[in-house]
Amino acid sequence: MYTAQQVQGPVAPAPYGGMQVAGPTAYYPLQTEDPWTGMMSMMMPMIMMIMMFAIITPMLKGVTAKE
Repeated sequence: MYTAQQVQGPVAPAPYGGMQVAGPTAYYPLQTEDPWTGMMSMMMPMIMMIMMFAIITPMLKGVTAKE
């Protein structure tokens, strides 16, 4: 795979611009974050809490019911 002193790794073929695809100086695409991602990840705990509440509440009816 790599020799001991090799710094440049495999390079992508010509249609992909000849960018290096592995190794220490490899090209990694930028992580572009659209504004919806942060909002969804912030709302997720609240959504999970509401969903758990909706699932558990009918179960409590059997526990707390009077005979």
